Amino acid sequence: METTNFVRKIDSMGRIVIPKDLRNKINIKDDDSLEISLEHNYLKIFKHSFNNCLNKIDNYVSVTKDLIDGQIFITSKTSFINDEQKIINSKLLTIMGERKDYYSNGIEEYDFGFQIISGYFAIIPFIKDCEVIGSLIIRKSSIINEYDKLYISMIKRFVENLNYLC
Repeated sequence: METTNFVRKIDSMGRIVIPKDLRNKINIKDDDSLEISLEHNYLKIFKHSFNNCLNKIDNYVSVTKDLIDGQIFITSKTSFINDEQKIINSKLLTIMGERKDYYSNGIEEYDFGFQIISGYFAIIPFIKDCEVIGSLIIRKSSIINEYDKLYISMIKRFVENLNYLC
């Protein structure tokens, strides 16, 4: 592993400048979020990835998925979690971009890139700092009922609490 060291002064507001070549190396751009942690008197700075949050959501859903009779998918804003080759199509992106929960009134068909799936759908966007970072997609063979909506609210509550950690 290559080690690169720089010395930078902290200004009166507590800010430091990260050298451009370091920003380029790890692809940090304007308005990117950085994770800063303290470990044994060392500051660690990482480019923040919402995928860490989405993986935690995916793990939680995998433990609770037996509470619902249907298929459950977790997505980032561009692909399905656990398989980045499965890209989200424009129809799903449009629904996620509306930033509100979507429940189909009838049987719908979606091309998930890896297969075309039909059924009743609930598409719930995950929003962090006013940005859609992903979604929960539930596909059922019957209409989404009140019990399903209770499950969805449980997932949403988990995501809201996770937002403080991510």
